[in-house]
Amino acid sequence: MNISEKYLLFFYLLFLNLSSNAQIPFADFSNWSQDSLGYMDPDGWESSNLTDGRETIFTDTDRVGGTGYSAKFVTLYDTLGLSYHGHLRLANQAFTGTSRPTALSGYWKISATNFNHIFDVSIKLYNSSGTEVGRGSKSTPGGGNLLSWTPFNVNITYSSSDPVATYLIDVYLITLITSPTLVAHIDDLSFDFSTDINSLDKHDIDVNIKRQEEQYILEIEKTSFSNLQVEIVDIHGKVVARLADGDYPAGINGLTFNLTSQLAGIYFCRIITEGKSEVLKVLR
Repeated sequence: MNISEKYLLFFYLLFLNLSSNAQIPFADFSNWSQDSLGYMDPDGWESSNLTDGRETIFTDTDRVGGTGYSAKFVTLYDTLGLSYHGHLRLANQAFTGTSRPTALSGYWKISATNFNHIFDVSIKLYNSSGTEVGRGSKSTPGGGNLLSWTPFNVNITYSSSDPVATYLIDVYLITLITSPTLVAHIDDLSFDFSTDINSLDKHDIDVNIKRQEEQYILEIEKTSFSNLQVEIVDIHGKVVARLADGDYPAGINGLTFNLTSQLAGIYFCRIITEGKSEVLKVLR
């Protein structure tokens, strides 16, 4: 191999190394599909600050009680005190829920005891034409006491009644002063649908769920129903079981269902009738 060929090989290997460090390979997300980041499609996550050589990485130091990986922001400073902020973005993700979420929930923590570090999470939702129909954002009050996993909720405000087709999530770690290396984590992002449904008049209908081993028994006390729908919905708003759909003039009671074929987590039993609805939370 002559000198020119050696130079070509050197620059080719250098190019491959730079290319591989410019983004996180999808293989690094292989353990995200179960628990971390709320079952959201992990292949869409982007980390813009990798181009600065300061990494936003993914680690198995997830919060206690969960499985899978959490996002770990490593914030460094150069000799001038300029920071490189951690950033994650999940863009152009298809929304498959049957009802619109009212909040984005999750957990965060920061390895700092002062108020000069801020976590910021924002979400935007779009209709099928790409027009924004809802948004929300949440910031920690200058960091605060987040040495342990702390839950948070990003409330979503809608500007249109259009259904949600896609969504975008941005997560930032913002640092305000020069300090040693700062580490922050975020985990278990998920959509919250629990307040997206109008409450039923309790004098009109009484609903209860009892559990017997792996079976759940839905008890509804009412003499008749018009256009009744009973659905089991996962945390994304996706219907995983439909128990009733139609008119029941003689009433209905003793509906049973189980979630043994579903992943562990939170589910909702949604009852809709005569333009009103009720939702009950079920823990699998």
